Amino acid sequence: GEVEFSAAGVAAQRARVMEWARVAPGERGERGVPRAAWSALDARAELTRRADLGDFLQRLVDDEDFQADMKTPRVRPAVEEVIENFHNVQRWRDDAAVMGVLNKFRHVQRYCKEAGVRIRFEDVIVENRADADERRGRIAKIRRAADDALERAREDVLALAPMERSTWREAGGGGAEGPATERLKKLQTLAFALAAVAAVLLAMAVRALGGRGALSALGALGSSP
Repeated sequence: GEVEFSAAGVAAQRARVMEWARVAPGERGERGVPRAAWSALDARAELTRRADLGDFLQRLVDDEDFQADMKTPRVRPAVEEVIENFHNVQRWRDDAAVMGVLNKFRHVQRYCKEAGVRIRFEDVIVENRADADERRGRIAKIRRAADDALERAREDVLALAPMERSTWREAGGGGAEGPATERLKKLQTLAFALAAVAAVLLAMAVRALGGRGALSALGALGSSP
C-alpha cells in the first residue's frame, strides 16, 4: 500500500511508478495502483501518446525527398486529388514523385487514423530545417512533461501516505475496525437515509403541483432570496 511505498527508496519508488504506468486504466483498481496516482498517470499517458505521434510525424518532417517533392507545384495538388478520391490514383500511377509522396503520406495517415487523430499536410510539411528542429524541440518538451507527470504521481502517493498511517492507527491498527471507522459508517448510513427521504418528498411535491409546473416552481423557489 501507500505506507509501504513511502518506506522504499526513491529509485524503488520510481520503478514502481513505471510499473503502474504500464497498467491499463480499467485494471488499476484490481492491480493495486493507488488512486492518488491516477490523475498524474492519466496525464502521463496522454503526453506520451502525443509525443509518440510527434515522433512518427517527424519521420516525414525529416524526409528530405518528401519535403522537396511536396514543394514541387504539380505534386501536392496531385496527392490532394488522390487523397480526396483514391480512384484518381490511376491518373498518377506512372509518376514516381507523386506515388512516392502518396505512399509515404498514406502510411502515416493510417497510423494516425488508428490513433484517432486526423492528419493534415501542414502537420508534416516544414519550410526549412530550423522549422523541423523547432518541431523536434516541442516533442522533446512533451517527453519531459511526461516524465514530470510520473514524478508527480510518486509525490501524490507520498502525500497520501501520512493520512493512510493516521487512518490505520485511528482504526485500531488495521485489524478490527476502530471507532473512527464505525463513526464513518454511521454517517454514511444517515446520509443515504436522508437522500432517500428527500427523493420521496420531491416526488410528492411534483405530483401535488402538477408535473413540469412543479419543477418550474421549485426552480423559482431555489432562485428566490
